[in-house]
Amino acid sequence: MKRWRGWYSRAAAGDHTIDEEKRTASAVISTEQAVIVFDWERWEPVQEILLSRGMMPIGNQQVPLLNAHSRYSTTAVRGSARNIVVADGEMRADVVLSSLAEDEWTLIREGHLTDLSVGYRTYKDHSVRIDPGKTADVNGKKYSNDDENMPLYVRTQWQLKEVSLVPIGADDMAKFRAEVMPSRANIDSDTQKTKGVRMDQEETKKREEEQRKAHDIEMEEAKESARKEAERKAEENAEQKRVATQEIREMVRSVPVEIMPETEKEEIISRAIDASVTIDEVRKMIVDNVKKVGNTAGVPDVRASADEADKYHRGVVESILCRSGAATPEQERDNAQADVPRGLHAMIRQALVREGVSAVKVANMTGDDLAQESARMWRGWHGRADSVSAGHLPYILADASNKVLMKGYEDGPATWRQWCATGSAPDFKTVNMPTLSITSDWAAVIDGEPIPKGKIGDKYETGSVTTHGRGISVSRKAIVNDDLDALTDLLRWLGMGAARRLEDQVYYNLVGTSMAGPTVTESGKTNLFDNTSGKDNLLGSSGAVSTTTLGTARKTLRKLPTLAPDDAGETRSRYTGIDGRYLVTGVDNEEAIMRFFNSAVLGGYGTSAATMLATSNIWTGTVVPIFSPALQYYLTDQSVANGWYLIADPRSGYQLCKVIFLNGKQVPYLRKAESGIGDPLGVNFEGYFDFGVAFPEWRAGVANDGA
Repeated sequence: MKRWRGWYSRAAAGDHTIDEEKRTASAVISTEQAVIVFDWERWEPVQEILLSRGMMPIGNQQVPLLNAHSRYSTTAVRGSARNIVVADGEMRADVVLSSLAEDEWTLIREGHLTDLSVGYRTYKDHSVRIDPGKTADVNGKKYSNDDENMPLYVRTQWQLKEVSLVPIGADDMAKFRAEVMPSRANIDSDTQKTKGVRMDQEETKKREEEQRKAHDIEMEEAKESARKEAERKAEENAEQKRVATQEIREMVRSVPVEIMPETEKEEIISRAIDASVTIDEVRKMIVDNVKKVGNTAGVPDVRASADEADKYHRGVVESILCRSGAATPEQERDNAQADVPRGLHAMIRQALVREGVSAVKVANMTGDDLAQESARMWRGWHGRADSVSAGHLPYILADASNKVLMKGYEDGPATWRQWCATGSAPDFKTVNMPTLSITSDWAAVIDGEPIPKGKIGDKYETGSVTTHGRGISVSRKAIVNDDLDALTDLLRWLGMGAARRLEDQVYYNLVGTSMAGPTVTESGKTNLFDNTSGKDNLLGSSGAVSTTTLGTARKTLRKLPTLAPDDAGETRSRYTGIDGRYLVTGVDNEEAIMRFFNSAVLGGYGTSAATMLATSNIWTGTVVPIFSPALQYYLTDQSVANGWYLIADPRSGYQLCKVIFLNGKQVPYLRKAESGIGDPLGVNFEGYFDFGVAFPEWRAGVANDGA
């Protein structure tokens, strides 16, 4: 869009007389007429008025006369505009043609070249915008914008940069006056004399134009390359300065207020940033300040109260959560204003000072020293519950680590939650899971007789809980390098791994071999999905998702037989009568399936209400599609890439799949300790998760191989 400070051009009035000897034509080069120009900042056409008296003074009263605003080569200069004056709302000048501009001079004298255009610069602070249909007072004069679409800009100050000869101008007044032109007879004789010269000049101009274009392209490429390199260096320098500034702030602010008041901290930070000093120099500044106030022996008693320790603990934990992207918006807002350490080194230094270590000694510690102190803290921490432990570094990191792990677990895949039931087991023993289909029907109550007792059959499926886990290490190198991101990233990935493991186990067991799923214990039924006579819930070669295949799957699901009641004499056959709520599949056909469910009418709109009703999509809103990359992997592995399942809502009582958690805890655990002999140097973290996947009721789902 049009820039506020930039080059612009517009046609100008050409009221002039010709001086043959001086090759001069006096002309009006600009008026206060509104002209449409293009605004490069807003990328739209606008109206513009240049106030004649707003033109800024020109030092030598002369600007170049160019060929159609070509500003990139001296060959485009055809003369100059001189003796520029302003009078009666117009700007006049003497347009002087160079001896090299023979063609242009001939065109002017013959009356063919009549238009002029000015190139200029405008200023935002000296521009008045008038919106469509509005009126404004500018320098005591009212200006109205009668246009319905374009804004009008009145430029109260502007700078003339050049005047150009143009074939067609935008200003109606931008014309050389014909009545002051010499006669055609006089021109013809002069034209014949210069004909040969013009032919040579045309060839020269053609070559010069080609050279100019090539030069312009080369210059533009060079400028673009230089601009990108400058931007890259600026970004690199800005990032280096940001990191250095952050390190300075963390180091200085890690010094307790008992040793260094906040005002002195801010003074050191300001001096260090302004002088662009190194971290070692900042450390020396801290030591010098501590020595100056005579506090070289450390703090006599830095054991804080429980409230202060809890506050500090909470602030540092939130700082780590913000660093890892696991904080809530409220925590990010509060942490931005909190005066807490924000890096591993700063946290270790603060912890040492809180233990009573001399501030001078702490300030002089290297990254390796801090790594060793960190290891000592881990070895000496036993989960104490006293007031100091709340602010103890291992206690803080343990709390933050659990929260980061949980954030990763929450961000991991969990499509299973939409269609699976959940349960709890007290231990790792096998759990028996009876289902609705083995309960007795209600019976008539005979007058005077007790209500008959029903039975719950002894048929059931089983499941159990298993422990799943993974360990990671935060290396000593990361601690020496003050790399807090290494810790938070690994923990978040560990949490996401737990979520992926659970997602994977559900679909691994669901697919089994060729979509048969796991084996079942019920007599007459081999697998969760098979084509056993009378219990057929595996539909082979029945096609991709469509209104027909969904209808077949729903009918099959509703008519799956329940177990016969245990009551004597009960012989009636029964159906489950349940409906499919979830369509569970992989991701290969996600787009086509989403289009199917989001279409109000299948097969296109008809010409009548009856036709539209007959083709309406009855599945929209009644079945929820679920797409899982993990499921797609196992479907493809078993050569049924297009397979899908229609599954009942687990709240109906018919539960195809149940995820069982030990004691109902549906999140992973985390434990950590300093690495031992034989392990990589650093801190070890181990995550473990107790869960099992079971399939209580085969009647709750129908499988379709999609073939």
